Amino acid sequence: MEPSQNTADCLIKTLINPCSKNVVKSTSLIDFNGKLLYAYASIFLSIVALFYKQICSAISDRLGNLLPFANNKVIEWKKEEESEDEDEDEDNDIYFDAEEGEEYEKNSLEDENERELKENRHNIRKQIEKANTEEIEVEIPEDEEELEEWKNKEWKNFLDKMENEWQLLNLWMEGEKLKWIEGKDKELNKWKDQMETKWMNLDNIDKECECMIMENISRVDEKQMKEYLKKSVHQIINAQWKKWLLENESSLSAWLIKQWIQWKNTKILKWLMIDWKRKEDEFWTDWEKTQYMKWLQITKRNKWQIWKERVTREKDEWNNWIQMKEDRHIYSKWKKWSKWKLDRKSGINQWIESLTNKCMDNPKWDTWIKEKKIEFSEKQKLEKEKLEKEKLEKEKITKEQITTKKSKIKKKLLSISKRNKNNKLPSIIEEEEKVVHV
Repeated sequence: MEPSQNTADCLIKTLINPCSKNVVKSTSLIDFNGKLLYAYASIFLSIVALFYKQICSAISDRLGNLLPFANNKVIEWKKEEESEDEDEDEDNDIYFDAEEGEEYEKNSLEDENERELKENRHNIRKQIEKANTEEIEVEIPEDEEELEEWKNKEWKNFLDKMENEWQLLNLWMEGEKLKWIEGKDKELNKWKDQMETKWMNLDNIDKECECMIMENISRVDEKQMKEYLKKSVHQIINAQWKKWLLENESSLSAWLIKQWIQWKNTKILKWLMIDWKRKEDEFWTDWEKTQYMKWLQITKRNKWQIWKERVTREKDEWNNWIQMKEDRHIYSKWKKWSKWKLDRKSGINQWIESLTNKCMDNPKWDTWIKEKKIEFSEKQKLEKEKLEKEKLEKEKITKEQITTKKSKIKKKLLSISKRNKNNKLPSIIEEEEKVVHV
C-alpha cells in the first residue's frame, strides 16, 4: 500500500505547483496558456487523488482487522472440533463401561419395525416440507361469492395438512412409546428386588403394611396366625404390584396428553393467526360489541351472519376431528401395554407366591408377630380408654349445657311473670262496670 500512497502524494504536489513540467508530460488535457481548463483539471485530479488515497488507507486498515479475526475464528473452530471429538469419546467410554460384560442383540422383528417407522416418518416429513415450499401468497378474490368459496377451500386445505402432520406426530409418539415399554422389564426386575429386600428385612416394613397385617392377625389365635399372615402378605404385595402398574400407566398417559395438547393448540393457533383470518375475526368481534344501530345495517349484518356460520362450522369440524383422534389414539388403551401386562401376569403371580413362602419360612416373623401383637393390643386398649374418656367428657359438657339452658329459661319465665304483674291490664268485667256506672 505504500507505493500507491506515495504516488498519490506526488500527484497532488505536482498538480498544486503550477510551474511543474511533469504535469505537461503526464497529460495532454492540461493547457498552460492561461486558460481556465488548467484550473478545472487541477481541481478534479486533486479530488480523485485524495479519494484514491482514502480508499487505499481504508482497505489496508480493514484487511489489518480482518486477518487477526479470521485467524482467531480458525483457532476456535479447531478447538470446538477437538472438544466435540473428546465428548464423543467420553460418551462411548461411558456406554461401554455401562454395558461391559453384556451383549445386546437386537431382535430382527424390532429392527424391521424401527426401519418401517423411520421410512414412514421420512415420507410424511417430505410431504409436509413439499407442501410448505409450495405455499405462496395467493391473491384474495374481491368478489364476495368467490371470496367465501376461497375461505372454505383454505379451511379444507388446513384440515388436510393437519391430517398429514398428525400422521407424523403419531409415528413419533409410537416410537417413543416403544422405547418406553422396552425399558419396563429392567424397571420391573429392579422393583422386584426392592420388594424382596423390603419383605425379607422386617425393619423395612412400613407402617401401612404393618397395620394391615396386625388388624387381620389380632382377630385369630396362634394356630391360624400363619395362614392369616400368609394371606395378608400376599394381598399387600399384590396391591403394591397393581400400584406399580398404575403409576407407570399414569406417567405414560401424562406424557402423551402433554404432547397432544401442546401440538393441537399450536396448530389451531397458527390457523387463527393467519393475517386475513385474524383481521376478519377481529373486525366482526368488534362489530358484535357495538350497540348503536348495528341491526339496521342489513348488508353488514348478512355478511356477519355468513362469517358466524362459517366460524361455527369450522369450530365443530375441528372439535370432531380432535375428538376422533383422542378416542382412537390418545385416551384409548394401548394394546401393546395390555399385552405386556398379560404376558407377565402368570410370572408375577408365581413370584408373589414364592416371596410369600420365603417370608413364612423366616423365623424372625414369629418373634415380630408376637411383639407387634402385644404392641397392637396395648395400642387398642389406649385408644379404647381415650374414646371412653372423650365420651364421658362429652356427656358432662352436654349435661352442663342442658342445665345452663334450663336456668336461663327459668329466669326468663320469672321475669315475664313479674312484668305481667306490674303491667296488669283491667279485665272486661271491670270495664263494663265502669260503663254502667257512668
